[in-house]
Amino acid sequence: MLNKIKNVLSRIRLPSNLKLPKISRPSAFQLIFWTVSIAVAVVVFIFARSLTACWRITDLPGSPPAGCKSGSVNPLGTPMINEQGTPIAAVDLPPTPVPIELLPPAWDGASRINILFIGLDYRDWIANEGPPRSDTMILFTVDPLTKSAGMLSIPRDMWVNIPGVGYSRINTAYSSGEANQFPGGGPGLAMKTVENFIGVPVQYYAQVDFGTFTDFIDYIGGIDVNVEQDLVLDLVGPGYDPLGVLQRNDPVVLIGRNANASWVQIEFPTSPDGAGWIKANSVRADGLDGLPIVAGHEKATPTAVQVARIDTTIGVDTEDIRPSPKNPNMVMVKCCGLVHMDGNRALAFARTRKTEGGDVDRAHRQQSVIEAIQRKVFNVEIFPSLIQNAPALFERFQTGIHTNMPLEDAIRLAVLGKDISLASVKKGVIDYSMVTFDNVTLDGQAASIFRPIPDKIRVLRDDVFTTSGAVGPIAGGDPVALMQAEEARVRVLAPDYARASQYFASLGMNVTETGSGGGGNQTAIIVFGPKVYTLRYLTSAFGFSYGNIRFSPDPTQSVDLEIQVGYDLPIP
Repeated sequence: MLNKIKNVLSRIRLPSNLKLPKISRPSAFQLIFWTVSIAVAVVVFIFARSLTACWRITDLPGSPPAGCKSGSVNPLGTPMINEQGTPIAAVDLPPTPVPIELLPPAWDGASRINILFIGLDYRDWIANEGPPRSDTMILFTVDPLTKSAGMLSIPRDMWVNIPGVGYSRINTAYSSGEANQFPGGGPGLAMKTVENFIGVPVQYYAQVDFGTFTDFIDYIGGIDVNVEQDLVLDLVGPGYDPLGVLQRNDPVVLIGRNANASWVQIEFPTSPDGAGWIKANSVRADGLDGLPIVAGHEKATPTAVQVARIDTTIGVDTEDIRPSPKNPNMVMVKCCGLVHMDGNRALAFARTRKTEGGDVDRAHRQQSVIEAIQRKVFNVEIFPSLIQNAPALFERFQTGIHTNMPLEDAIRLAVLGKDISLASVKKGVIDYSMVTFDNVTLDGQAASIFRPIPDKIRVLRDDVFTTSGAVGPIAGGDPVALMQAEEARVRVLAPDYARASQYFASLGMNVTETGSGGGGNQTAIIVFGPKVYTLRYLTSAFGFSYGNIRFSPDPTQSVDLEIQVGYDLPIP
């Protein structure tokens, strides 16, 4: 290679006084040096090109090439400014999570609250029918100051405007919130829907599935429910659904009673012409409403019929058409008075709707079940143990009970509920006089609905809620004045009890007893009776937390609260 270069250069005519330099073969050291230098130059070139192409230390016009990493990276730590003049974070941050449930403000234990009770049947979900619809919706209101309460039952077929969804049956609000992952999910959308429909704020919800409902009633030993009419209960189904109306000549086995008062199976129709006569001339029904499908025929599909009458040669009252008591899934409940029920029977009683009053009767029965639960839970023999075991009960039933109310607030509400008499609980049911009947198409199928008459529903709302202040301003006022108006009897225990009792009395408390005690590291407040305004004052004035408070309901106590002064509360 060098010889060729020398030959080429030798042919070039140069001035006579110019001499070519002598070119010698490079040494091994020179070859290594230049090879390394060229390699370093290539690396430096690539690095410099990448650095300038993806430059982010200062703002440059245009967009970086596709090969550059995304994000606003500033290796010098100098704040980068966006178009609005706001510094951009020097590192890529994860997106801010969207809260799936909107938590209400903490309850102070004194202001009235409204709670939406939602009853669900998770068998809808198991059957691959999507999120369950609410089977029961009852709005409760509680006012601690007046110790009054109210409950309003809302029919599930009520036609209302569901936020973000449009008009539909109110029982679809929960399933729509779950399916569409709205903020707060199904409970959140149900609460908002009821707020808009009834016109009162809803702070809390309590969602209970049917399995947990029956388990809890069994746990407390059953309940005594007031029964006002004869009923046939389906223990496994949605509550005594009728067979419906049938086509002529559709043979379906029913259950009836013969002249000897024994239960027999009857087939309809039996004659070749399908006139609708029953072979066993023992039972007559004035229609097919109220006749259940017997065991083995649960999958039969009711269809339209022109003949909605079964007749025989012997006239027997319609009430004699009953399911067989030999069917383990059917039980008869006779009128009238208190009837003891276990969890399954109480659930079937609350859900059955095939009576003359339909869903309105059903709502009244549900309220009767709630009253029965209140009577049993607040019984002096079991209520103290329920309160003491509240955390364990919560663990036991938490899979089937969901609420946005903290456990300590639920306990406070339970203690308050003990002093609310059943007679002071206002009850309301939106009945057929407050709606009009209509038919619409939902999901391609005909559906019957209730269109509300707003003026009539508002009258009922005011009757149920106004007495307990639900539509008025939230309870407030001077904390000391509210405490003094409550007249809670307070016992003060302290090492220097004379000085401590005088101090609390100077704050406006009604100190009725005092004695030696306390002296622990932490002050303790024992609550024997639900004097919420005094408790509210203590927690706000001294910064006490739930750890300082112990609920111990005891109507035999001579005081409502006991303050055991600890070293964390210096007495001036």
